[in-house]
Amino acid sequence: MNLIKKNHYFALFIVALTIVNIGQSNAVEAKPSTKYRFEILADFSSVSSEVNDDECIPIQVSIVQSHGELIQLRWAQSPKFRNFNSLNGLEKSKDGWQWRVPKDGGILSYCAVLTNRRGENYDSRVTKDWALFRADDLFPAAVSKAMGGRESLTNLKFGLPKHWSSVTRYPSSGTYIYSIHNPERKFDRPTGWVLLGKFGLRRDTINGINVAIAAPLNHAVTRLEMMTLLTFTLPEIKSWFADFPDRLLVVSATEQMWRGALS
Repeated sequence: MNLIKKNHYFALFIVALTIVNIGQSNAVEAKPSTKYRFEILADFSSVSSEVNDDECIPIQVSIVQSHGELIQLRWAQSPKFRNFNSLNGLEKSKDGWQWRVPKDGGILSYCAVLTNRRGENYDSRVTKDWALFRADDLFPAAVSKAMGGRESLTNLKFGLPKHWSSVTRYPSSGTYIYSIHNPERKFDRPTGWVLLGKFGLRRDTINGINVAIAAPLNHAVTRLEMMTLLTFTLPEIKSWFADFPDRLLVVSATEQMWRGALS
């Protein structure tokens, strides 16, 4: 085989190898993502000085995806949630709602009533200086349908008035932003207690657990004494539960808040 033929075959080999590599690169680029994102924004920035029990907090949910990983969400009708709206795929039924999420993502907006009376007192409340409620009440319990093997990553963000702060059971990933990730669920709905507003906060690490105790300012809550109590009791309590969380948030308030136990 002469030199010209050798060079000709070598050139063909390089071209074929390049085509294979381009095909493999395109295949990798076209592979659908295994994750999609929920961005939940709860906007308290316009909480008025005359807050009433019917105050409805604006909430916007953005789904960020590129290959239709999340197909739809369904949830029941509830007086806690009002004014659902979306540009695409939202349908009302006699007993609830269904949102067929666009393949390239979409936005759902509504508002949530977070103040809840229990008799003459409250077990969750929004005031002009603070808000104490369950994160579960920011989004209705929904049945989700997603492509197989897909997971959600959720960011919970608060829009707050000037001089307000926030604390939740979740780690902070930015200013008033909290990351929620549970691989066992298709939709990482936020849960646990939330305190927003003007409050005092004490933090410590007890037996490897990140502990935070928070209460609105000028409420008769002894945060230091509560932390001291947990210093002596939490290690024993932790030993009772194999899956005890590595973060613990204790919230309290005295102003007309209901006293009792909730599961």
